[in-house]
Amino acid sequence: MNVGILHMDAFAERVAGHLINDVNFCTSCGNGCNHCRLPLGSRAGCIQVYHDVEGDLPDFIDDPAPYLPASMPRCDVLVAIGMHPDILGGIPRFAKDHGVPAVIVPVEDKKWLPFGLQKQLAEECTDLGIQHAFPRPFCDLDVQPDDASRSIIRRFMDEFKVGRPVVELEIKDGKIANGHVIRTQPCGSSYYIVQQLRNEPVYDPKISLDEKISLAHHSFPCSASMDKDPILDDSPLHIAGYLARDCIHDAIEQQLGIVDRTKFHRPQQASSSG
Repeated sequence: MNVGILHMDAFAERVAGHLINDVNFCTSCGNGCNHCRLPLGSRAGCIQVYHDVEGDLPDFIDDPAPYLPASMPRCDVLVAIGMHPDILGGIPRFAKDHGVPAVIVPVEDKKWLPFGLQKQLAEECTDLGIQHAFPRPFCDLDVQPDDASRSIIRRFMDEFKVGRPVVELEIKDGKIANGHVIRTQPCGSSYYIVQQLRNEPVYDPKISLDEKISLAHHSFPCSASMDKDPILDDSPLHIAGYLARDCIHDAIEQQLGIVDRTKFHRPQQASSSG
């Protein structure tokens, strides 16, 4: 599968580094690295376009064409990251004209894609026969395998193993002995989170599992915005954190059966009375 990336935000560097599995992409574990990403291999040849829109742009752009690539090799998916809204408005027609059948516009920050523009893009993509997704944030990308209307985006998820995270855990003697990433966030953070949880107890009376997950998630670090998104009624950062926790909780339940997930939260301190 071939991918084109158009961007105006440094987040694109992390996404591209993860998608191609750059050998220098993840150094979070330092000398403790066990090369957990080695089985992914290199996908460097899959990024056909990496187009950076540079410089100071005007507030209003009448014609987005000068800011988009003049030509495009064959791509299956176009990912537009942190783009000027007026340039985004030209993406559906650009994709159609260049034979790109699917578009993904991740929203790490509410400023990247106002809801009105999202509706406009969705309608135009539908009219032009372009598959589309607008995950808020990118790690909430989730297309079901039987969704024929977005089969190419699902294939993108399967081939690069990205989207809403899914992991498997091995639990021994009440501890997370090991883990395997099935699908990670497009930034790649699940690999780091799983490594940080190795040998940690599932139930810890001192520091809860959720606190450990959150610490790893922030340390990677998560680059989603802390500002509240009115569509989410929460911040993208918080949504990303919930998704990181949920995938670990789900993996624990696969091993132990249904569990009381409240036990993964911060231990409640007993109130004192005078």
